[in-house]
Amino acid sequence: MKLFPTTGLMLLLLSGCANLNTPETLAQASQPDTSQVKTATTPTEVALSGRSKTANKASLTSAKQLEQLLSAELLLSRGELAAALDVYLPTLAQQKDPEIVERIVELANQLKQYQIAADATKIWLELRPENPAAWVRSALFALQNNDAKTLEQSLGWLVANQPKDKFVILITQIANGNKTAQLLQALQQVTISSQQLPTIQLSQAYLFQSLNQLLIAQQLTDNVLENQPDWINAIKLKVRLLIQAQKTPQAMTFLQQQIEQHPRNFELRLQSAGLYIQQENTAKAAQAFKAILQIDPTNPIALISLSRLKFQGEQIDQAIELLKRIPRTSSEYDQAILMLGSIYEDQGNSEQAISYYLKVEGAQRQIAARMQAVILLRDQKKFKRALQVSQTIRPRSNQQYSRLLLLQSDIYEQQGKRPSALQILDHGLTLRADDIDLLYARAMLVIKQDDLESFETGMRKIIKLRPDYAFALNALGYTLVDKTTRWDEAQELIERALKLAPDEPAILDSMGWLLFKQGNPHAALEFLQKAWDGDQDPEIAAHLGEVLWLLSRQEEAAIIWKKGIETAPEHQILRQTLERYNQ
Repeated sequence: MKLFPTTGLMLLLLSGCANLNTPETLAQASQPDTSQVKTATTPTEVALSGRSKTANKASLTSAKQLEQLLSAELLLSRGELAAALDVYLPTLAQQKDPEIVERIVELANQLKQYQIAADATKIWLELRPENPAAWVRSALFALQNNDAKTLEQSLGWLVANQPKDKFVILITQIANGNKTAQLLQALQQVTISSQQLPTIQLSQAYLFQSLNQLLIAQQLTDNVLENQPDWINAIKLKVRLLIQAQKTPQAMTFLQQQIEQHPRNFELRLQSAGLYIQQENTAKAAQAFKAILQIDPTNPIALISLSRLKFQGEQIDQAIELLKRIPRTSSEYDQAILMLGSIYEDQGNSEQAISYYLKVEGAQRQIAARMQAVILLRDQKKFKRALQVSQTIRPRSNQQYSRLLLLQSDIYEQQGKRPSALQILDHGLTLRADDIDLLYARAMLVIKQDDLESFETGMRKIIKLRPDYAFALNALGYTLVDKTTRWDEAQELIERALKLAPDEPAILDSMGWLLFKQGNPHAALEFLQKAWDGDQDPEIAAHLGEVLWLLSRQEEAAIIWKKGIETAPEHQILRQTLERYNQ
């Protein structure tokens, strides 16, 4: 039975970073980088946004205030969001630092304390009355708290002070499912000038579209286009509404007319290309992208999109050439470099792939690119270089931190340096004691050295933290089957896992092996055959072959074993099975 999930231990293409010399310093340096975080937008980001640069500001005039701030940020670093908010709140009324107030707003928002968030936002606006982000938050919380007056006031400021396209985008962001009707009503009440009417109408059209009220949305959009016929976002929305109303021919005709009237507008041509791709008309889509490139030979979106089409058409050299035309100054340069690395990796050219992955510079994509470079170096068994590259990686979230440690630990394990592999995980668990991935990885390492007690402790902790984690239930159940006679406990665990993932080959294998151990080979065969059909894993081959052999079906057993050994010639369990049966 495979103890790991079929997707592996989540050692995937991920973002993260670290510095290392020894396993311990590596794990320490791999801790999440919080230096670039300004405004957290998720619970994890909030928890990682400690060490604010505001700690040294002159506005912190009292030692008590400084103590409170440091205490709150310590709590944040531990992920104790509610406790951190409790420490921050007493400072709110007298707070003069807008960044700290913004932090309180985000914390309250993440904790769904919307009234607290709204109150803090009012103070934020007193300190920064021209800050659009504060007005957006004001609108969001007013909508959440059914505060119509504040909502109208906030929308009024935004429509008067933001560019029309940005306002429309903000409205779609503020809209919140069952609150959309209230937002529409508030937009209706906002005091505006005649010049701002089309902006409000297009915003309403987007909201009615989200409610699938297409006729009203189309009428509003047509009204906007009567007043502002060249507003590209209105044109694009009309096309989408026609498509949504299953009027594709009319949409394409209208869009083509608009392209003729605005021949140098890339957005309309990109929309046209996108519609052709949806219709699986790649030739027409390619023509649309080429038309853009005739106007702007280095347009990054057209180059990237056309490159994708060429790659899908197995025109690899052309796909690469297009990506290489994107200038380094382009905002899409990193995406192009990442795609080049991916193409070379897909072609089996790991050296070129690594070279390109290491050229990615932007923080958003660099983490993913360098992590993939480390994975490729590990797979090439260039362990020293892999660890060196991981020195340049610093995670920006707890999840990235954990996944980076998993990869670093695996690199040590593949070198036969299990103590170092365990040391990496142990240090990570001192910081994140309930991290399921780290606990799982550690348990899988200690069982390899027959430390059943530590293995069981780790797995039972995981099951307590996450009772529906089928792979932990299965791993513990299988291990009890394989290494003990506590088969009743094992059966209960494996049956729970099977209910959660009835078609998972690893779990089917465990049940089959348990039934075999219990002296029921015919019932075992049914589970093992199903497991083999789902995943021709060498360990499943060992188990299935052994049951077939003992049921006097030696030829079939030999075939299964042969397939297993071809895929994994050095697989220990399969080798041991073959030796027992002189194969």
